[in-house]
Amino acid sequence: MQQLNISLPWSMTYTDQPDGFAYVDNIEGLSCHAPTAALAKKRLRGPLRDKIADMAIQDSNSQRYIIGCNDGTVFLVNFQNSSWGYAQCGPNLNYGTAYWSPADNFRETVNHALSRAEDHGGTAWQQPV
Repeated sequence: MQQLNISLPWSMTYTDQPDGFAYVDNIEGLSCHAPTAALAKKRLRGPLRDKIADMAIQDSNSQRYIIGCNDGTVFLVNFQNSSWGYAQCGPNLNYGTAYWSPADNFRETVNHALSRAEDHGGTAWQQPV
């Protein structure tokens, strides 16, 4: 078996005004301050590699599940930031919370959200998204 590296082209924008700032084009949130474009490229390489790895994990965990409660609360189970969890929105959008689970699988996280739904009048409906 051989392990090979794949080189992917990526572009960044660099400005030296006022103190050197660079960002990766078309990927929100990847930026840095650096006095030179070469140093900016070096600083952005690691975070870009991490972002690509995270996107691959995200893609392989694309299941989503939505749960509606009798009091109007809604839960959305999904995979984000390298972990399973759910977002919760109260009736009339009057509050929102998020819970990122130590659970390492989709079904376990759905079951946790279903048990929390009981605190909100029980499950009125549920479906994969």
